[in-house]
Amino acid sequence: MIQTKIKTCLAAAALALALAMPLAASAVGTLASGFSSSTFNNNGELPWGAHTDNGTEYYTTTNSSGQPCVTMSGGVLTLTSYHIVQNGLHYQSGVVWGKTEIPASGYSYATVDVDIKAPYAGTTGCWPAWWLDSAWNWPPEIDIAEFKGNVGGGNVWQNAIGSSGGWTCVISTVSTTAFHHYGLALGPIASGERTYQLFLDSVLKSQGSIPDGQGGVPFWVIANYAMEGASLTPGPTYTTTIQMENYVLATH
Repeated sequence: MIQTKIKTCLAAAALALALAMPLAASAVGTLASGFSSSTFNNNGELPWGAHTDNGTEYYTTTNSSGQPCVTMSGGVLTLTSYHIVQNGLHYQSGVVWGKTEIPASGYSYATVDVDIKAPYAGTTGCWPAWWLDSAWNWPPEIDIAEFKGNVGGGNVWQNAIGSSGGWTCVISTVSTTAFHHYGLALGPIASGERTYQLFLDSVLKSQGSIPDGQGGVPFWVIANYAMEGASLTPGPTYTTTIQMENYVLATH
């Protein structure tokens, strides 16, 4: 999500050891769940302090008219992007990031699960995402659900890149009027690599391993509503939203 380079789709490598389906194992340690002020930071910034992310959005908690860009109520997260042209940027949008990082080790595998409804997934210029970013130096990165409206239709990208580069990506078509379940199973660092599996509605979509040359990177969990950038221009001149619910971060 934080790079504008073209993501070249590569064949997914086979896992050295197969991971179970997300949340399928009996020994589960829940690290975080739900969307609330106790689980997610809502300070109008990405974890590294930036208010924009290679798009034309400005991240903020409320827009210049005082309307919320982020709401967390009843376990549901709503990110909103308003078409407001100011200081060379075209939108004011919401972003949150988890207060609990995914550690690099101490488990057989970790899972990240969420339900997402993206009504503007097929709209050019809309670029929301649910993803993991290295808490140290980029890359590695894993995009559990990245929506780029320039592709047309309701499409979601699920991507991964390791510390040595080289994207893998899978594109699926989803309904823009319904919630879909997105899951990640992530292995701990072993021999300098992390195994991963990406799921959509409990169907395995991509699996492989990514190099972790930084010696065991913890990951931030991020939900943001970027605009234009990789989703191209022009974006919509009206307000758009994305909703997420049933978030669970667990170790097994």
